[in-house]
Amino acid sequence: MSIHEFAHLEHQAIEDLKNLERKHGIILLAYRESPEPAPLSKDQIAELQTLEKKLGFTLIAYR
Repeated sequence: MSIHEFAHLEHQAIEDLKNLERKHGIILLAYRESPEPAPLSKDQIAELQTLEKKLGFTLIAYR
């Protein structure tokens, strides 16, 4: 399992991201390397959703 790190951004890059977020009403996350989404079965997705409800968090599964 690899650990994905957030990118270390310079001030201008942060401002550019904030502007794009505001423009499109989205939230962006910047990673140093592109994480690969984990291929999950329907049962695994259901387990994740149950845990999300229990914890009150949004979970994102990467490889």
